Amino acid sequence: MVVPSSGATLLQCAMESREELAGDFKYHYCFNRMLPGHAKAVAGLAFCREGGWLVSADGSGDLRVWDARAWAEAAKLKGDHKEPLLGLALSPSARPWLVAARPSALSIFASGGRWPLECSLPVMVNPESGEASAWRCIAFSPAAVEVDHECGAAGHGNEFAAVSTTHLCLLDYSNGWSPDMARRTHSVLRYSRVTCMAFMPCGSWILTGHECGHVLVWNAFSLTLDRKLSAHVGAVSSLAVSPKGARYSAHFASGGMDLSICLWKGATWTAEQSTFDTKSAVDERAEQNLSDQGARAGVSSLAFSSCGTWLLSATKELCVWRVACP
Repeated sequence: MVVPSSGATLLQCAMESREELAGDFKYHYCFNRMLPGHAKAVAGLAFCREGGWLVSADGSGDLRVWDARAWAEAAKLKGDHKEPLLGLALSPSARPWLVAARPSALSIFASGGRWPLECSLPVMVNPESGEASAWRCIAFSPAAVEVDHECGAAGHGNEFAAVSTTHLCLLDYSNGWSPDMARRTHSVLRYSRVTCMAFMPCGSWILTGHECGHVLVWNAFSLTLDRKLSAHVGAVSSLAVSPKGARYSAHFASGGMDLSICLWKGATWTAEQSTFDTKSAVDERAEQNLSDQGARAGVSSLAFSSCGTWLLSATKELCVWRVACP
């Protein structure tokens, strides 16, 4: 496990803090409404950057798009009931693309109307052995800029990353989506299996979490490995990156099967803090070799709020952390 550098505590459980901030214990825990419609348990959620759309997915792979301004169902998208949903991603644009990842294909939906299926990208096939890999993780570059021009859509930084069991792929969707769209790839066979991924806010770096407990930092332009960070004892189970609008410099958080959360500084790639996800009970379960079934799931998810003030972590409980300005 990483040894955090000295300095002030950056992550503080919201329930421990005595200082009052707008929204403490009110906004974050106020029930508003229930959105019915899924026949099975909800397995994934994704908000667009502007907050106007919410996408939910259930265990069967069916998707529902919600207009978050009125909380009305905007579209119902049928999934593949034979395969589990691995992830959802919405592009950071005014008219977002929705990508749903399954082991055999990436399904891309165009926003607006009934959110029609634009393209389906199959997995990569090894030309020598003929064996197909399986998709694992997906992420959009947050640095994407799209411009509507009379001759068509334009812009820069319109990149989408996907990891399969064999390759890290970077796709340029500036000219639309198709199976033969421009892409760059790099083999990941020499490393342990990828479990999660994320872009840094600038879009210049890609982070991948691995089963061995390492976080790898990739240059998004050359798609070369820049460095390897020793993050956790056991697999890295989740990654989250601070938003551009945060009052502090770019940071990212990693969660592991060891039930710890590490906060990293993006400028120096150093760990600034390492803490357990919840109180002493979780700490004790970790010392007991993760004997509890819920503990073995690790930190299943991490997410920063849009302003960067809050970090949410999920295990058997949902824990809210306040991120103090360094």
